[in-house]
Amino acid sequence: MFTTRIKRFLLQRALKKSKIPLKLWHKTIATMPIIQRYSRHEKMQLRLLASQILTHKTLTAVHGFFLSDLMRTTIATQAAIVIFGLENPEEGNPLDWIRNWKEIIVYPNAFHNGRPPPL
Repeated sequence: MFTTRIKRFLLQRALKKSKIPLKLWHKTIATMPIIQRYSRHEKMQLRLLASQILTHKTLTAVHGFFLSDLMRTTIATQAAIVIFGLENPEEGNPLDWIRNWKEIIVYPNAFHNGRPPPL
């Protein structure tokens, strides 16, 4: 329990420096109707989780594609929605669910792996 408090304190301190700017956050959630289902407190938690994702994971655009800050924040928020509420009871960090992800690769079009589609 004590180590959980220390980890939360360190996380909060780090997030103060890397939190998604409020203006960008509002612009991002305005384009995402699913966000309306969350309470104000949950939206704050999603913002912090999306900030963590942007801090700890690399977003890479390929094939000459450019990622704007709005796109990066939208992708991080979508990932945050997927893992939101999946905290490990002992650790309390939803990022544990994607700890093996190092990078999120963004393609300008649909990704095709070159294999024929399944029947």
